[in-house]
Order: sequence, then structure tokens, then C-alpha cells
Amino acid sequence: MAFAAAATAPVALGVAWLLTLPARPTVFWYVGTWVVWVAGTLWVLASPRPSLAVAGVQVWFLLAVLAPATYAVVEGRTAIGGVDFTAGTAGALRLSALSLAGVLAGALAVRACHPAPRVRRTPVDVAPRRLDRWAIGFLLAGLAAFALFVVLARGDPRGLLVLVGDRRYGAFLRGSEGTVLKYLQVLLSLAGVALVLAVLRLTVSRSRPVVPLVVIVVSAAALVSGGARWYLAVPAVAAVLVWWKTTLSGWARRPRRIVGVGAVALVVVAVLVGGLRDQAEPKSVDVAGFVEKELRGGVFAATAGLTQHVPASRGHLWGAGYVEILTMPVPRALWPEKPDSSAKVLQSGWFPQLIGASYPFYGELYANFGLSGAVLGSIGFGALLEYAWLRLVGARRLTVTVVAATAVPVLLQILTRGSLAGQLASQFGIAVGLVVLVHLLRRTRRRRSSGQARSAGRMADDRAVRTAAPSRRR
Repeated sequence: MAFAAAATAPVALGVAWLLTLPARPTVFWYVGTWVVWVAGTLWVLASPRPSLAVAGVQVWFLLAVLAPATYAVVEGRTAIGGVDFTAGTAGALRLSALSLAGVLAGALAVRACHPAPRVRRTPVDVAPRRLDRWAIGFLLAGLAAFALFVVLARGDPRGLLVLVGDRRYGAFLRGSEGTVLKYLQVLLSLAGVALVLAVLRLTVSRSRPVVPLVVIVVSAAALVSGGARWYLAVPAVAAVLVWWKTTLSGWARRPRRIVGVGAVALVVVAVLVGGLRDQAEPKSVDVAGFVEKELRGGVFAATAGLTQHVPASRGHLWGAGYVEILTMPVPRALWPEKPDSSAKVLQSGWFPQLIGASYPFYGELYANFGLSGAVLGSIGFGALLEYAWLRLVGARRLTVTVVAATAVPVLLQILTRGSLAGQLASQFGIAVGLVVLVHLLRRTRRRRSSGQARSAGRMADDRAVRTAAPSRRR
């Protein structure tokens, strides 16, 4: 707590000072971005009770921002999809450095007010068979999305299997069946809850592991089949965090090792999926090409385009980009004149083609409220992320553990993309699944409590009868 309190004030003062500086050359902000990242990484490594949530931010920032920024600075050119954004490189580095500093400042502020508690194992008092039934139910609900896609949208299911089929990622979304699929993806997300339950089942008991292992394999294949990596990443990270809180394994006492191994696994999956989904048939694995593509991709080039054109040629949205949160649930079939997303219209002004790129969450804050708004929003985001992590660490009930373990990767996913409305809509299926799961866990606990109360009452009656019997004989 003392370290967090001592570090929060200098970080806040440093961010305020940097905000007053004019735009400096690219190298200045490039070095500054690295300094902020190294400072955050040292905090995670040196802290006696490290935050795995902040560690996740650091890993993502290294791969999605610093790696492509390094390519841009070394080559002297920032481009994506054939569009040159070199003029926005310094602005993107400035925005990224200050936003990361804001996230770290928010996390440090929460640590200063609420010290991290000791990690205690969350007891699991649910029978393995019950967990198996729940996992199968959620998996079947998720797989129903494929059947409904074929029946309602008359879609070709082979179009969903982009990792092994002959179609590229996103081709079906641009077709007539794409609109229906967006709603069915909410149902597909329930397979992610099945994945979490299957891992929890193996943590509780390793006897008869066939059912949970099959659920894990089928859920993972269904979630990643469409090529959207986060569909698998979010429940996979949630499952690992649930395992970490409920297991007796020695790995649970080595959180830094979990971050290292987990980061490598996620990078490997992201590289393979990202490379295969962009290929038409025949598909082949080009490790060097896949790695270079990921390192040159990320969100940096799109952020450079944002800072190059806003506010120079296009004004800030001043909150209009978040109106879509209210309008997105309404289908265009019911509202044909529904306005397009302001953020999408803004981005289309400098992206002449659909290239699937996007700036991150703090980029959307910048598009709406400018640099100061991006920093303040990042501070709030860092505080919320660290609060979710501390709730997970201190959780003693399984319901709190599952919800907090899912909230951490959901927030990390929101950070990676600059469409808050789209992210909330995409995560709606997981939220529904969590509501159902929490209801099942609470009902099971109430039944167990009432059963124990009845058992205690019967035992008390038996003791009373045995005590009264000798008296009557006398």
C-alpha cells in the first residue's frame, strides 16, 4: 500500500506535466512510451502481490502498440491497408503514452485506497456431475447458433469455418446473412461459459474427465471457428483465473509464471488464427510471415490515422460516438433509417476501404473528448480494471469469483478495440450466461443450506428423544 500511495502522486503529476507539453518529435514520444511501459512492467514484477490485470494490459500494449510503433519509427513510415499515416505517428505515440500512464495511475490509486488482500482459495461446493450437466447445457445452447444460422439466414455453415474452409475472415459478415449472424453470436458466446465450467469441473475432480475435456475441445473449436480471436480469448482467460482461485496447485502461488505461460499461449493462438483466417484455400502455416503480420498490425497505425485527422480535418464527436450503445440493439429490419455509428463514419473518412482495423478504447475517448478526455477516461478504466482484480483476489464465494474472473478479460478486450457499443453488444452473450450461472449457483447453495438445516433439525430431535427416553423409564 505504501508503494502504491507513493507512486500514485508522481505518476499523476507526470501525466499532468506531459499534457502541457506541445507535440514533440516522434523519437521523444517513442522513448516516452517505452519509459511508461517499462515503469508499469517493473511495478508488476516488483509488487509482492502483483496485479495480473495490469500485467495483461502491459502484454497487450507491447504487442499491439509498441511492436508496430517500433517498425514505424525504424522504417520512418506508418501505414495500413496501403494508406499512409506517417504524419500522425508522433500524435499516436503521445496519445498511447499518456493513456497507458493514465491506466497505471488509476490502478495505483485503487491500490493506494484498497490494499491487495492475500489470495485465498475459493471453495467449490458443487458436485462434479452437476457441473458436467451445466457445461453440456451451455455448450448445446452455443452450438444452437450454428443451426439457427443455417435455418434462419439460409447461410452456408462452411462460411463460418474460416480456419479450415475456403473463405476469408469476415466474408460472411458482408453478406446478406451477416446481420442475422451478429445476433446469433450472442448465443454462440454461451459456449464460453461452458468452457469456464468445464475447467472448473476438472479443478474440482479429475475423475471421469472425458465429459469436461470434450466440452473444452468442442467449445474452443466453436468459439474460434469464425476467426474472431477474442471469442476464445475472453472465456479462456476467465477459465484460467477461475482455476487459479479454486485450485490447490502450487502454480497458484506463482502468478508471474501464469502470466508468462498464458501470454505465450495467447500469442501463439493469436498468430496462428490471425494468419490462417486471412488465407483462402489452400491454407498453409507460415510462421515467420504470421509473426511479422501480427507485429506490424495491432492498433498503432489506426491510432496514427486518428490523431492525424482529428481534429485537423474532422472535429471531435463530443459523446456522439456513444449514442450507438442505445441504438445498436434495434435491428434495421425494424428501424431501416437507423443512423450509422458516428465513430464508424468518422473512421471511414480516412480509411477508404474496409480493412478491419480499429484504434483502441483510448482512441475512441480521444475521438470523442480529445487528449484530456482520453487521459481521464484511461484513469477511470485503470481504476475499474484494478477494482475488478482486487474483487477477484478477495473473493470467498464462487459466484463472486466467476463474475470477477470474467470481468477482467472482458475489460481487457474492451481496451483493445475502440467501439464500446460493439464491444458491449458482443459481450452480451457472456453476460447473459453469467446471470444464468450465478442463478444456478445460488439456487444450489440455498438447497444445500436448507437441506443442512433440515438435517440439523432432525439430529436435534433425535437427541431430544434419546434424552427423554431414560427419564420416562425412571
